[in-house]
Amino acid sequence: MTAPIVHPLTFLPPQLLAVLKEGTDKRLQNVIGVLITSRYASSSSYLADFRSTTRDKDVKEDSTVLSDFRNLVPLTDYEAYRPWMAKFFERPCELSEVENLLAPGLPNFLAITSSTSGSEPKYFTRYIAFMGLIRPARDKMRGSSEMATTASILWWGYRDLVEVTTPSGDVVKTIPVTGVTSGFARSMQGWPIETDNTRMTSMGECPFDPNSIMDGHRYIPLFA
Repeated sequence: MTAPIVHPLTFLPPQLLAVLKEGTDKRLQNVIGVLITSRYASSSSYLADFRSTTRDKDVKEDSTVLSDFRNLVPLTDYEAYRPWMAKFFERPCELSEVENLLAPGLPNFLAITSSTSGSEPKYFTRYIAFMGLIRPARDKMRGSSEMATTASILWWGYRDLVEVTTPSGDVVKTIPVTGVTSGFARSMQGWPIETDNTRMTSMGECPFDPNSIMDGHRYIPLFA
């Protein structure tokens, strides 16, 4: 039997386009509503026009904030964030300098790039909780025992640690500097670096989407 020829969509039907736009606008407004209270949003020169225009608006509810954002917030590169990221690498790294810096609270981890676009790596904060990405694991994976299981070995180590301290020297949080995959995996599983030694020989399971043809995905984390 000849396999059917599948042609990719070149445009979205009006109904799907409307659904996509509605979802995109909702997510963008949610993100703006959360990040508007950060120190970066409150003082960055790149956001001066946006702050001035939306000063008297409810950024969480007023839909005109979306057009303000798209019209007034310029595209930026890493240089717009470099001075802010540098605060995490000052010693000591003081809580008063990094709390609520780029998003509410402290980041789950600092992501590091592979340096493919330059001689030095770039660093980015990753705040997981406000993005709504932390969800309880499913109690049972879908699928029969006859379906395939994929096994992977993942590196969950880190390159450095940043200790955020109070003026008295107390450490309030230890933030790993690591790759995006490792950082997200740790955050989703709720695995702090302080308990790595208890999981040196552990194996975990990641459930797939209910519509997946696979039963599940087992991983062996490496911390070294």
